[in-house]
Amino acid sequence: MEWIAVVLRVGALIAFIVFFLWAWRQLRKRGIGLGEAWNGRKYTVEVRGDAGPLCKRAMLEVAGSRTWKKFNKRRTSMFTHLPGERAASAAVQFELEPIDADRTRVTLAVSGGGQSGAEMNVTHAEKRAQLGERLADWLAEHGDGRRVRHTG
Repeated sequence: MEWIAVVLRVGALIAFIVFFLWAWRQLRKRGIGLGEAWNGRKYTVEVRGDAGPLCKRAMLEVAGSRTWKKFNKRRTSMFTHLPGERAASAAVQFELEPIDADRTRVTLAVSGGGQSGAEMNVTHAEKRAQLGERLADWLAEHGDGRRVRHTG
C-alpha cells in the first residue's frame, strides 16, 4: 500500500508542474512575464503636490475603492476589485519618492490581491494591467504630471 501513496504523490506533483507550465505559456503568449504576473507591472508617474491624497483619490475615482490607510514610510497597499471579479481581487501598491519640494515620483503596481491562483490567471493579469494603466494615466492627468516610464 505504500507504493500507492508514493504514486499518488508523484502524480499530483507532475499534474501541478504541467498546470504551472501551461499557465506560464498562456501568460507568455500574451506578453506577460512570470515576475510581472506575480508582482504586478510597475508604472511610474511624476506628480505635483501632495501625492498621498492624490493616490487615494485615484483609487476612488478609477477603481471605486476607498481607504483610510495612511502611507507608512511612503508606502501603502490597498485592495480593490477587478471588473467582473470578486472583492479584493487585486491589490495596488503605491510607493512615493520625493523629487524636490513640489514634485513626487509615484510608483504603483497592481498584483493578484491574495486570491489563490490569481497570479497565473491570464484574464486577471490583463485586467490588472488595464487597471494599472488607468491609475497611472489618471495620476498624470490630475496630478499635473507625466508618465515617466513603464517597467516590467
